Amino acid sequence: LCTLTWSCNISKHVPNKNFLIKNTEIELNYTDFNSNEYLLDEDVLNDLIKQKPNKKLLSKFRIYLRLYNLSNQDRIQKKILIKKDKIDFVNSKIEIKNTIKLKNDSSFKIKPLKERSLTFGEKIQRAGEPPVVFNKLITERSKIQINNFLFNKGYFNSSVKDSIIYHSKRQISIYYLINTGPSIKVNQIKYKCLDDGITAYLDTIKNNSLIKKGDQFDTYLLTEERNKVTTFLQNRGFFSFNKE
Repeated sequence: LCTLTWSCNISKHVPNKNFLIKNTEIELNYTDFNSNEYLLDEDVLNDLIKQKPNKKLLSKFRIYLRLYNLSNQDRIQKKILIKKDKIDFVNSKIEIKNTIKLKNDSSFKIKPLKERSLTFGEKIQRAGEPPVVFNKLITERSKIQINNFLFNKGYFNSSVKDSIIYHSKRQISIYYLINTGPSIKVNQIKYKCLDDGITAYLDTIKNNSLIKKGDQFDTYLLTEERNKVTTFLQNRGFFSFNKE
């Protein structure tokens, strides 16, 4: 089985003029080299990539793709038609019996129709994983997602570019080249409210704010702070107050 699996062309089920994704990697370049405390989590950035290569065993072997490649789609389709004809014949007999039984007994419990069983090739495909074929549109979406994340993390002038390297057997590697641009810091924090009653309460929580002067701008932290202020005020009788 191992010999059969590895002897198959890795791009066997990749359509003509298309490419199998072999690897995706991120190259991250910081503009602020001294901002080590604000280093981005590369695992989070990798999670934003919408199209990733097939799963690997021991970080190297694409065993699930290899298993999928053992199947023959033409042979599967032929066997599906044979099985479908057989099951249609069986179900037609069941329907006739159900009709006759119902005529004689309206309370008769109808016998359910049978479903077609999977072919051996379909079982192999389900156990394996179909090839991840390169899609330029999905790559563009990934770049947008990464850019949005960087903006929310305080990198307002970041850029994300992709670079593609072509390999043998119609495979490609995609590299996402990320330049963060300068990081944006919080310079000033103010609480503004037309209701003096609310302002008095806000004055008591300023020192415990999640956002401090000099911190890197972070939209996610701002959201946490809004939720914290909302909960604080609602617990003190301002029931109609909301984070907007």
